[in-house]
Amino acid sequence: MADSPTVLVLGMRNGLARALRRRGIQPWVWNDRPLTHLPPDRLLVRPFLRSRRAISNALTPWLRGRQFTHVIAAKEAAVYAASIARRIVGARQSQHTTVLRCRDKFRMKRYLTAADIPMTPFAAGYQRASIEALMRDHGFPLVVKDRLGLGGKNMQTVRSPDEWQTARLRNRLVEAYVDAPELSVESFIDDGRVLFVNVTEYHVKRFVNLVPAHTEDALVRRILDLNRRVIERLDIKWGMTHLEVYAKRDEILFGEIALRPPGGYIMELLEAAYDFDPWEAFVSVELGEPFEFPSAPTHFSAVEILHPGAGAIRAISGIDETRALPHVLRLEVKVTTGTTLGTREGVGQDIGHVVHRAPTPEALMNSIRRSHDILRIDLEPESG
Repeated sequence: MADSPTVLVLGMRNGLARALRRRGIQPWVWNDRPLTHLPPDRLLVRPFLRSRRAISNALTPWLRGRQFTHVIAAKEAAVYAASIARRIVGARQSQHTTVLRCRDKFRMKRYLTAADIPMTPFAAGYQRASIEALMRDHGFPLVVKDRLGLGGKNMQTVRSPDEWQTARLRNRLVEAYVDAPELSVESFIDDGRVLFVNVTEYHVKRFVNLVPAHTEDALVRRILDLNRRVIERLDIKWGMTHLEVYAKRDEILFGEIALRPPGGYIMELLEAAYDFDPWEAFVSVELGEPFEFPSAPTHFSAVEILHPGAGAIRAISGIDETRALPHVLRLEVKVTTGTTLGTREGVGQDIGHVVHRAPTPEALMNSIRRSHDILRIDLEPESG
């Protein structure tokens, strides 16, 4: 019998923890926030570091020379540190050049542009001439985002020259704005082969995701073709990827790609739609083990992400009625009356969510509409 894998996790997530427990694997964990139900000597709590030397200095005394067969990263901020950690502890190694290209949006886009991957025009914040060309050729709005990391946190849509004067550009990426539907592609990969793929529709950006996407087959095929080309060009050998695209009328534009499981409750939606555990699948491809993926969805799923905006919550109503809807699979509200909320800065921030699962797209959309009408989170009116 083969020895059990020894696993170091950077950036633990609940689904990953459950999948490892079911296998009897007790990992060592470097996490950016405290965790419960883990022996203290197996947990390192500190932010994920961004230089090879700093990562080595953090890991070496903590691990005390221990060797690991696998290092798994489940959060965006941990992907680079995990690639370095694999080399430190002797684990199965990822393509570090690929990690570097996917870590930095500018480097990623510059490399893929040279491979004829279509995308919106872009420039690094320090490229004054290129930014002036963006303004001249495309005008406003422009989108300014951090070069490192994925998602909408710290993203700014600049709509006028006056707003541009106050935009922060250091270590940032500037892009022409894309007014088009946004979708994502989730892929499980082993030995360079895509074993399973799904297209998710951002039905209401930042608030409602649909799995699988409710769109015509021809568009899905074009999206999957772009996904395949990106994976091949970046030489991604194993793991899970999350690629974002814009579906314009005449072309599919690359947005960005991440080398880790998606957020936005998409993992829950994959399980609800396809009747398999995507976290079990993620562990399998990370460990290089076989996994039997479904060939097609059995249901249609969706998530409504709850966040009413900044302010104090005056009332929450309709929770029990929403839970009683026939196609509501799960409802979670994390706050109570009187809670004061700040401005939502990224897609990862919410105060709860509703997961729907239905046999047809029509039944799913009807469930979303009914939930939206019934579940109410009211804020105190602004004074003055």
